[in-house]
Amino acid sequence: MTITNNDDLIDLRDVEVEIDELEFDRDEMHYDIDEEHLAALQKLFVDASGYGDSLIRESYFPTYAREYFEETHDAGRDWPFNCIDWGQAAKELQVDYTAIDFEGVTYYAR
Repeated sequence: MTITNNDDLIDLRDVEVEIDELEFDRDEMHYDIDEEHLAALQKLFVDASGYGDSLIRESYFPTYAREYFEETHDAGRDWPFNCIDWGQAAKELQVDYTAIDFEGVTYYAR
């Protein structure tokens, strides 16, 4: 699995696994690896450590906000879910999150 800044959700535990695999391939197997990608993953891991395991891509945040709300409320009906401005809801929910840059793309962690 290759983690990129195109992913909507990133699990920090997967980042750690990929870092370990790349470092092993480089150091023990003597494979040529993408050092820039490794450095980006290492930076992401350091920047996001201490915030929890989930990183949410900014462009995906309205979908995340809706899914979060549906999981925590009675979502068995269309109303009021079809009336909510999920973009605005996402902006308000983001206040509780920290923005983290991953190769030019903003992710949020809490």
